[in-house]
Amino acid sequence: MRFFDRKTARTGVIILALSLALLGGMDSARAEDEDKLAFSAYADVLSQYLFRGVALSRDGAVIQPSMTATYKGFSVNVWGNVDTNDETRNQDLNWNETDLTVSYSRELMAGLTGNIGVVYYGLEGNDTFEIYAGLGYAFPWFSTALTVYRDVWNFEGTWVQFDVSKNIPLNCYDMSIDLTATAGYQNFNSGAVAEPIRVRFGDDYWAG
Repeated sequence: MRFFDRKTARTGVIILALSLALLGGMDSARAEDEDKLAFSAYADVLSQYLFRGVALSRDGAVIQPSMTATYKGFSVNVWGNVDTNDETRNQDLNWNETDLTVSYSRELMAGLTGNIGVVYYGLEGNDTFEIYAGLGYAFPWFSTALTVYRDVWNFEGTWVQFDVSKNIPLNCYDMSIDLTATAGYQNFNSGAVAEPIRVRFGDDYWAG
């Protein structure tokens, strides 16, 4: 059963993104002040779109804009993918994915943070919906996180992700370097198909 068609969902996401932009522009709160609304926006330009070990683009760069609003532990993010050489649709430039993530995080004890959230994937083909929960712990020299995602709509399956990260401050204009290692395990029901490249998954696989 589909509650929204793709056109309606994408229009709603665009309206939400514009609303977030207006809210962010009206509020000058800094990100570290959790009692006020904070807003951020950026765009990545990458050589390929890789999602959980699967290549979702080929022979062309991708542009991935993102906008996030946060308030008292709550976060709303709108993210998109523009493929500059979409071979599946035979288009040189195609916006083929818009995701909406709503999440909440909270420090449970010193160094330990819990988070929960939902992700709506607006795709060309089959939209889908995930729920997730995770724990993160900050050690003195590095941070770790374990997150479990469960798709409950079109690509029913589970993704378990483990991250290790290290932030290295630089003595130059408040710059820093982030080092991250990620390992994941995914279990899909047989026959699940990833759009738009139509990569057929088996029952499970590891990615790192």
